[in-house]
Amino acid sequence: EFAEWASIFHDDRMTSAILDRLIHNSKIIAFNGESYRYRAQKASQQKNT
Repeated sequence: EFAEWASIFHDDRMTSAILDRLIHNSKIIAFNGESYRYRAQKASQQKNT
């Protein structure tokens, strides 16, 4: 979520400027659901315990 980025940079104006430049002329694709990496890591941890 873009709203959470302000907590990283601690400056709303700078965060808006950075995000504006990053996503200018971009298409944003939002993925929902569990990631494959997370699922593999979880399976690996269960296997090793």
